[in-house]
Amino acid sequence: CIEALQAGLPVVTLPGSRVVARVAASLLTAHGVPETIAQSRDEYISIACRLATNREITSELRQRVSDRRNSRLFCSKRRVREIESAYRIMWDRYNAGLAPEDFDVPKM
Repeated sequence: CIEALQAGLPVVTLPGSRVVARVAASLLTAHGVPETIAQSRDEYISIACRLATNREITSELRQRVSDRRNSRLFCSKRRVREIESAYRIMWDRYNAGLAPEDFDVPKM
């Protein structure tokens, strides 16, 4: 998925129950194109067919996918700050004697 996004190609995905199956959805969300994440098999087919038959929608989506300026996925400096923030949160929780838990990293 990330290779396709780097090449400026739209990607359609249907997240599954396993972590690996959900990675593409996370990448698409981080890159700012969550509308290509299907919630069902029928929606997956609908999105793919719409992209295959509507050049205007496909062209607009390709432009957005190719534009990395506002992408959280391809902004290395922001990604490093987010990872550092996550480590700080985990370290603070550990030092406070709290059990591990899911958390969201604050927006940078």
